[in-house]
Amino acid sequence: MKLKVGAIYYEVEETEGLCDTDGTKLNGVIDTDKCVIGIDAGMNESKKRLELWHETVHAIDVFFAIKLTEKQVAYLAKGICMVLEDNEELR
Repeated sequence: MKLKVGAIYYEVEETEGLCDTDGTKLNGVIDTDKCVIGIDAGMNESKKRLELWHETVHAIDVFFAIKLTEKQVAYLAKGICMVLEDNEELR
């Protein structure tokens, strides 16, 4: 799957056992240099959707140089998922 944010196309990949460079388990990760978003394939579909939105908010943050904190990214992603889930006409 490809995801376009502004002028940037990100390749979205699902990977089993997604980890950081130090071995810490991750649910999702974005590499803005390689334009790749990784999502842990072992999660259920609703958790994958939330993690994709989380990484998408990171991509928007980088594109517009907003400088959101990780907490702000998490809250925005959860809020977007909540509104989309609760309002079918917005999906």
